[in-house]
Amino acid sequence: MLSVYCPRPEVLLARLPGAALDPLPNLEIVASEDETDYFDSRVEEGAGFRWASPVQAYLEMMRGDKRDQETAVQVRTELIRQA
Repeated sequence: MLSVYCPRPEVLLARLPGAALDPLPNLEIVASEDETDYFDSRVEEGAGFRWASPVQAYLEMMRGDKRDQETAVQVRTELIRQA
């Protein structure tokens, strides 16, 4: 499940294909204008879309299953390399 935080979800929903009642949803849209939800977000080059902080992604994946935790190790390694 991909969680997307945005200040105006109606704008995002109007541009998405599919319907809210589709079976097996894989997208959660959370309305939020709280700036802490967007702390250290990173802008995707060329698209202008903001993604979650790598540290936030790491912490969330470490709480997941074995595959998530293995991916989290890769994120941590890249964060250390960038530092």
